[in-house]
Amino acid sequence: GNRSRNSNGGHLCKEESITIIVMGCWHSRPRKRDLSALPKAHLHIHFGAAMVTRELMEQLAKDFDKQRFVKKARDFADSITESNPKRAEKFHRRADKLATPDPVLTFFGPRTLESDASEDDVLKEVKTLDSMKEFPRIWDRQYCASFMIESGGEDALRRYMKTIYADAVKENIVWVESAAPALRLDEDGKGIDDSRYKMILKVWRELEKEYEGKVCLRFILPHPKSPVEAKMVLAWINALGDSAISIVGFGAWGSEDSAEESEEVFEILRDAGYPIICHHAGEYLSKGDEEKRSTANMWASLRFAKAERIGHGICAVTDEKLMVELKERGVCLEICPLSNRMLTYIPNGLSTHPLRKLFDAGIPCTLGSDDPGFFGTSINAHSLNREYLIARHFLGFTDEQLATLARNSITYSTAPAKLKEKALAQIDAWIR
Repeated sequence: GNRSRNSNGGHLCKEESITIIVMGCWHSRPRKRDLSALPKAHLHIHFGAAMVTRELMEQLAKDFDKQRFVKKARDFADSITESNPKRAEKFHRRADKLATPDPVLTFFGPRTLESDASEDDVLKEVKTLDSMKEFPRIWDRQYCASFMIESGGEDALRRYMKTIYADAVKENIVWVESAAPALRLDEDGKGIDDSRYKMILKVWRELEKEYEGKVCLRFILPHPKSPVEAKMVLAWINALGDSAISIVGFGAWGSEDSAEESEEVFEILRDAGYPIICHHAGEYLSKGDEEKRSTANMWASLRFAKAERIGHGICAVTDEKLMVELKERGVCLEICPLSNRMLTYIPNGLSTHPLRKLFDAGIPCTLGSDDPGFFGTSINAHSLNREYLIARHFLGFTDEQLATLARNSITYSTAPAKLKEKALAQIDAWIR
């Protein structure tokens, strides 16, 4: 396979033949192109606190109101001790970790990469992660990161979002569609509590202007739970004025639920012009009955949500008819290899990931990093190039095939036509 090792530091050169002499004979092997020069869109990344870097976490920790949030965690744990003792134990554990002298180190472990790490360094860490027998408590890390961002208010949010934009530029990501937090109803259930979103959109407007022509960030909202709520959310979006363009579609994430239960909601959203994208289904591969349910959820996503993109979708490899259906409909799968491995859905190592089979079957696929800040030492808020590295080195993807994954990310995005045209031309130039 095409798994030749990069020995060119942090930069992979244009794929040209280089000639070496071994035992008096001439041998030729291709150089690999620089993945940071490959234009791409990022279509599967969670906004919440998942896009943190180790550097940002260490900065936020300096101003972290530790005592306040330790108390918050303990109070919540105490409030559910009788009703849900197992969950209460989890929050007491998190409170204990927050109370340590260095909570970032406690939650995330020692640094294994520096911010200027080369591609070889990143690949080495991925191989270490892939060989682990037990994986860290991913959602404990999310809890810590969320609290640190919340503790710092608008300033911390701005630093967090600025990292998202700046790091996209570093990886040549020209368009980002991020799964955003749910909108909450107000106390009487008759309106939207948008206090958090007002802050997010204020910072978003500033950064869109600053990074104009370099990268655009858009949000995907989790679908509302009822037709009434769907209409309320749509009215809220319409009232955003110029900021309404920040919302590009609706999806579903968290624990997988069948789309059949929300068929009417999806119809209302589609009729309003919003596609169903980043709709999580088919993630629970190798999990017995959960795998069967997860595969059924993919069928439901097609039939009832009419999803244009499915988040993960790796269970499709267990159902040949489903694979054919995905190909014929042209539904794109947002594949997140390292996440699938770290969450134990790929128990036998990254080299066995079904991306290869799905891609070879002609199903449109693209790559995402899901929750990159919680996997290893994140040195980029997106760490999308890390997923392309995995496809290249673990699954034998050629540069032409990597370019196809990047093209799919642009083609299946909601980006405007001019941006798509420009990015696709740049991908063609990268592969020439």
